[in-house]
Amino acid sequence: MNEYFTLESMGTFAGMVVVLTVIVQFLKPLIDKIVCMPTRYVVWIIAIIISAVYQAIAGPFTWAAIFLLILNSIVLTMAAMGTYEVTFKKIETK
Repeated sequence: MNEYFTLESMGTFAGMVVVLTVIVQFLKPLIDKIVCMPTRYVVWIIAIIISAVYQAIAGPFTWAAIFLLILNSIVLTMAAMGTYEVTFKKIETK
């Protein structure tokens, strides 16, 4: 394994969830200091940004791609928040 993360692995659902979860966990303390916003919306905004950047690299923006980007970002948000519940929250409550 020469590379930790590739564009191809990020293009998968699992890859996007991992990237989203890690970025949110890294940025959440900073975001909490700047603006008071429910975590769900922070995760969704970051999911949209990550998905849009990937879409810009992978192919053109069409109306269908934008629509799917929004829907997929909602699914990514729910998956990343579920990943947090299973992993990080159990550590915090101990």
